[in-house]
Amino acid sequence: MPPQPRAPPEKFPFGEVDCWGIPRTAQGTAKFKSNCTNPAELVGTDALVIAETSLSYRVAGLQRDADTGLLPNGFAKPRFYFITSANMTWIPETMDDTTKVYVRKDGRYGTHDFTQWPQWFFEGTWYYPYVMRKPDEYDMPEHPYRLLWYNLKPEDFVKEPGAVSEIGMIRQDLMDQLVALKLALNEKVQQCMADNGFTLRSEEFRPIHHSNKGQRFANIALGCAPQSWLMTLLTFTSFQRHSLEVLALLDYYSKWKAVEESIDGTPRPVDTS
Repeated sequence: MPPQPRAPPEKFPFGEVDCWGIPRTAQGTAKFKSNCTNPAELVGTDALVIAETSLSYRVAGLQRDADTGLLPNGFAKPRFYFITSANMTWIPETMDDTTKVYVRKDGRYGTHDFTQWPQWFFEGTWYYPYVMRKPDEYDMPEHPYRLLWYNLKPEDFVKEPGAVSEIGMIRQDLMDQLVALKLALNEKVQQCMADNGFTLRSEEFRPIHHSNKGQRFANIALGCAPQSWLMTLLTFTSFQRHSLEVLALLDYYSKWKAVEESIDGTPRPVDTS
């Protein structure tokens, strides 16, 4: 006989205070109480929002208390993770997914694509936490960077006249918008260089130089080189990813670097942009 699902226990940690001192609902989820009446008074170690994740696996580099077995009442210790944020009014959704990376029909990589989902932190891509999240649907039509989340469609693909193979390019009006965006981003990068005293040999400039070169080259390929539909789609999403990296780095240097380097403990207002 297969094992039967265990019914939720009627006592700790369901509906009681758990071994960590955290009150639990009747369903076992954590209950949090806010101690802050004015979000503008938050400091770097405070949390504006907090959430308990449903991830039960180990996160690389994150310390967790050892599993010492069942508690005296026969229940296991709650061993989920908590995510907190001092500068957002929301917590990104996290989930468990396969370690294999597959390109999807939209040219992106599902949960492994940083333009769609938050990613685990790695030093090689230290700027990912500054990547702009996808705007809400009601904000998207007027968003200045809406093209960076646009899903390229087959009807955007125009086959090359007289070609013997299925190659083509994206429609001209869309290409014109992409070129304008490319030029605007490049201008912002040049201004960032001037504002921070960067040169092409500056160590700090390398990440933004790499991403800016990537968005420009992908943009040029889209406008000059007829390709198959699949290659056009992948080049288009490559432009989007590099552009979002550029914006993340620009945001870091214009806003977050000063906060990061502040060591005097002066409370800063919560950024809700």
